[in-house]
Amino acid sequence: MVENLPRSGKKTSKLHQVAEEMLDFDERLQLFRLHHLKLAERIIGPGVIGTSGVPVEILKQRMDHTFFRPLWEVRNQITADANAALAEKSQGHGKE
Repeated sequence: MVENLPRSGKKTSKLHQVAEEMLDFDERLQLFRLHHLKLAERIIGPGVIGTSGVPVEILKQRMDHTFFRPLWEVRNQITADANAALAEKSQGHGKE
């Protein structure tokens, strides 16, 4: 079902809107993590242990975590499919 959300053709469908909001939320959390990491590095240094005993390096490891990975994977697949279609189309120009 997740695969069909962005491809439904109806960008105004409720499911598409929910999927987009979930991706927006995920992106905002990733941006928050980046800002938090940079703030921690600036204040306490990039290679030290923070006030709660967590090394700053752990913050870097958490940067790659996403909550809605299947939605991101669908977006990746849509892009891959579009690129494949473009490549196929461009190869067809030289044929008669």
